[in-house]
Amino acid sequence: MKMDSELLLSPALCLAEEEEADMSDWNLPLAFMKKRHSEKIEGSKALAQSWRMKDRMKTVSVALVLCLNVGVDPPDVVKTSPCARLECWIDPLSMSPQKALETIGANLQKQYENWQPRARYKQSLDPTVDEVKKLCTSLRRNAKEERVLFHYNGHGVPRPTVNGEIWVFNKNYTQYIPLSVYDLQTWMGSPSIFVYDCSNAGIIVKSFKQFALQREQELEVAAINPNHPLAQMPLPPSMKNCIQLAACEASELLPMNPDLPADLFTSCLTTPIKIALLVDCHTSAFPPSPAVLCHVPCVPRSPPPSSLTSDRSAASFLRQQSISTFSPLGSVRTGGVLVCFVCLCCLESGPVAFSPGNLSTSSSASSTLGSPDNDEYILSFETIDKMRRVSSYSSLNSLIGVSFNSVYTQIWRVLLHLAADPFPEVSDLAMKVLNSIAYKATMNARPQRILDSGSLTQSAPASPTSKGAHIHQAGGSPPMPSASSSSLTNEVPKPPTRGGEQPPTRPPYTPTLGGQAPHSHQFPRTRKMFDKGPSGSEQAYMNANLSTGLCDWSAKYFAQPVMKIPEEHDVESQVRKEREWRFLRNARVRKQSHRITQRGVTRLDDQIFINRNPGVPSVVKFHPFNPCIAVADKDSICFWDWEKAERLDYFYNGNPRYTRITAMEYLNGHDYSLLLTATDDGALRIWKNFADQRNPEMVTAWQGLSDMLPTTRGLARRVSIYLDRSKGQGGAGMVVDWEQETGLLMTSGDVRVIRIWDTEREMKVQDIPTGADSCVTSLSCDSQRSLIAAGLGDGSVRLYDRRMGANECRVMTYREHSSWVVKAHLQKQTDGKIISVSVDGDVRFFELRSPDSVNVLQTVKGLTALDIHPQANLFACGSMNQFIAVYNSNGDVISNIKYYDGFMGQRIGAISCLAFHPYWPHLAVGSNDYYMSIYSAEKRLR
Repeated sequence: MKMDSELLLSPALCLAEEEEADMSDWNLPLAFMKKRHSEKIEGSKALAQSWRMKDRMKTVSVALVLCLNVGVDPPDVVKTSPCARLECWIDPLSMSPQKALETIGANLQKQYENWQPRARYKQSLDPTVDEVKKLCTSLRRNAKEERVLFHYNGHGVPRPTVNGEIWVFNKNYTQYIPLSVYDLQTWMGSPSIFVYDCSNAGIIVKSFKQFALQREQELEVAAINPNHPLAQMPLPPSMKNCIQLAACEASELLPMNPDLPADLFTSCLTTPIKIALLVDCHTSAFPPSPAVLCHVPCVPRSPPPSSLTSDRSAASFLRQQSISTFSPLGSVRTGGVLVCFVCLCCLESGPVAFSPGNLSTSSSASSTLGSPDNDEYILSFETIDKMRRVSSYSSLNSLIGVSFNSVYTQIWRVLLHLAADPFPEVSDLAMKVLNSIAYKATMNARPQRILDSGSLTQSAPASPTSKGAHIHQAGGSPPMPSASSSSLTNEVPKPPTRGGEQPPTRPPYTPTLGGQAPHSHQFPRTRKMFDKGPSGSEQAYMNANLSTGLCDWSAKYFAQPVMKIPEEHDVESQVRKEREWRFLRNARVRKQSHRITQRGVTRLDDQIFINRNPGVPSVVKFHPFNPCIAVADKDSICFWDWEKAERLDYFYNGNPRYTRITAMEYLNGHDYSLLLTATDDGALRIWKNFADQRNPEMVTAWQGLSDMLPTTRGLARRVSIYLDRSKGQGGAGMVVDWEQETGLLMTSGDVRVIRIWDTEREMKVQDIPTGADSCVTSLSCDSQRSLIAAGLGDGSVRLYDRRMGANECRVMTYREHSSWVVKAHLQKQTDGKIISVSVDGDVRFFELRSPDSVNVLQTVKGLTALDIHPQANLFACGSMNQFIAVYNSNGDVISNIKYYDGFMGQRIGAISCLAFHPYWPHLAVGSNDYYMSIYSAEKRLR
C-alpha cells in the first residue's frame, strides 16, 4: 500500500527530531519482494542491444595457432602428477611429438568446422613470430571487412607477461620468443575474435584493452592535428569491434585434474555436449572453487549467452539443459570495445540440470499408461483429490498394469499434485498436460462406456493425502479404460476483476484456463479406421509443449544496464521516500501506543467500528500500522478502514469449495505489506495490492503442509465445534506464526509436525515432530531465543527449541489443561512467559524453566475465541453465549461486552473470532450474525 501524497506533508504524522532515532524497520528483511515476485514472468518482446552492430557479420577466416612443444613442459609451470593431458581429445604422448602436433591441429580444425564449415582455416603449429604475422595479415587481407578468429593454445610455452606479450618459438626451438599483443592487434585488425587457452589468460585481456585505448588516443590525435608525427604514419586499426574469450583470470592457472582435458576451455567452446557429458559423469572433477575452474566473471557490458549461441542442435540441447554455451563462430554483432568471458560451470552438482522452462508430454509414456474411453467426462478438483487417494498399492498395481513404483506412475502422481496446486498458473499447466495425456490415451482406446466418478474410490482408500512434498504417499492412477477420463478441468477460480463496483455477497466464480469446454466435445465419439484425427489447434492441444517463460524472463536481464543504482537504494528516488515515510509513521504508532499501554488500560468497551461483513467472520487481523483490518470468511477476504468505517476491498481467496481459511498473517507489515492466507487443506497463498482500490494479485502460493485432514465444520455451528473441541477431536485447520526478523514461517495444524519455511530461499528448512497424537491449535515463536510454543488439542502446551535435532528439540511439555488449548502465547521479552488458555476458560502462566505453572486464572467456560495483546497486559475471551470478557494479567475483569436489547444496545452474536491490534488497545470481534465490531479503550486515540 503506497502512501498518499497529502499524508507525506501532514504535520500530524511527522516525527520530532528526538523520535527519528527508531531505525528498527530499516533492518528488517522483506519477504517475497524479489523481481520474480513483482514482475510478470515473460520475456521482453524487443531487447535493445547496444553491443550489436547494424549489419550482419560472418566469421570467414580462422587462425589456429598451437604452441604445444609436445614433450617439453614450459619452465614456469609445475604440473601435477598425474596431470590433464588431452588436447582436442588426443593424448599427445600416445604418438611421436610431430605426429601428435599435426593430429591435434587437424582435430581442432574439425571441431571448429562443425560450427562453421564455410570458413577458411589456417593452422600454425609451434610457429615463429614471422609465421604468425604472415598468417594473420594474410587472413585479414582476404577477409576484408568480415570477422577473423584467432585461436591461441599456449600450453607449451611460458605464461603471458605483464607487458602484454604471449610466447612463440624461434626457428630451432631453442628459445621462447615474445610476441606483443599490440603487434597482434595490428596484424589481425578489426572485427576479430580472440580465444586464449592458456594460464593467466586474463593478463592478455587487460593488455589488449590498454593497447586498444592507446590506439584510440592515437587516432584522436591524428584527427585533431594533421601536422602531428602520428598523422604522418599509417593509421592504426581501431579495435572497437573485437571480442575476447579468455580461459581464466590473470592470476589463475588452467585446471590440471587428470579426469578433464588439458584444453578444457577449448572443449567447452567446440565440443560442448561431449565435455558436458564427461563432467556430468565425473562431477567430483569440478572442485567448488571457481578459481580452479578458470572462471572469469563477466564484465557489465557482456552480451547475453543465449544471443551468442549458435542455432545448431547441440547448442539448443545444452540450452535446454541449463548449460550456457557460446559459439565464437555464431552470427555475433557487436559494437564498442567489448570483452566477453565464458563462465565455466562451477556448480557442485555438475553442469547439467533440469530446466523448468519446458514441460512436455511423451506419446510413448501416454501409450504405456493406458487409454480412457469416455471423452465427455470432466474431472473436477474433488475428483482429482479422490484419484490421488484411490486404492491400496495392490489394487493400484492391478488397475495400471505396471509396477506401482514405475516411472510412469510417479509422473502421473506428480501431475495430479500439480493439478491441485494452489497457484493457478501451475495448476493450469498441469491440467493441460493431463488433458493431453488423457486425449492421446483416448485415441488409442476401444470405445466403451466408463464408470462415473464414484468408481474412482471403490477400493479401500489409503491414508488420506494432500498436495505436498511427500509425493510417494499419494495414490492415484493414470488414465485407463475403466477408471478415468480424457478431459480434466481446473475448477479453482482466479480472483475476479473487482473494479469499483459493489460486490455481491459472494464474489462471482471465474474459471481458469482449464475450465473451458473440453476439446473432446468437438469430435465424434467414433472414428473411421483411417481418420487422421484433429488438426490445427486441436493437434497442438494433443502435443502439449508448455513453457513457463522463466528462461526468457531471466535472459532479458542480460541486456539491461547493471551499473545503475537500484531505485530502493537511491536516496532521491520516490520508492526511497515512500519507505522513509512509512518508517516514520511506524515509529510514531509504536511510540504513541506504548504511552497508552504503559499508563495501563482500565476499560476496553467503547465501540469505535461496526459493520456487516459479506460473510461470517472466521479470522480477523489488524494491519500493524494502517487503519486497515482484514476479515476472512470461509473462502474470501474483506478489508475495512476502521477509522472511516469504509469497506476497501473484498476478493475470493481461491481455495476449493470444501476448504476454509483458518489463519492470516501480514508479511512485511512495516513496509510494502503482503497478506498470507492459510486454509485447512494445507495451502498457503500470498496476496498483494489489497485494500488500495486495485485488484489484488496472487504473488505466490504453495502447499505448506501435506497429510492435512480438511474439516467440514462450519462457523455457523459453533456449538457443535465447541462440543467437538471439548472431546479433543480435530478441526484446528492450519495455524501459522510469522517471524519478520528471520523471514521464517511456522506452520502446523491437523498434522503431527511443525513445519518451518524459509521465505528468503522459498524452501522448507525443518520439520519438528510434535510428539503428540492430537492436532496443533496454536503457534507462537520467539526469534531471539529460537523457541516455538504450541498449544494442542489434547490440552498440552509444548515448547520446542528449533536449534536442536528432531529428537531433542521438544524441551518442555506442560499437561495442566484438560481440554483443547485455544491459545498459547510466548511473550517476546527475554524472560517472557508462556500464557495458555483452554476451551474450559482456565488460564495458565508458565515460566520456561519451570515444569509447573506459576499462576492460574479462571475465566468463562465455553470459549470459542481468545487473543492476548502482545504489548499490553490484556487478554480477551469470546464465548458462544454472545459474550466477551477482557481481563488484565491479574485476572481482573476490566470489561464485559454483552448483548443488550433496545435501540441503543450493542449487537453481538455468538463469537466466531477476535484479535487485538499489535500496538493500539483495540479489540476486533467477529460474530456468527456476520457483524464485525472493534472496541477500544478510548473513543479517540489519535
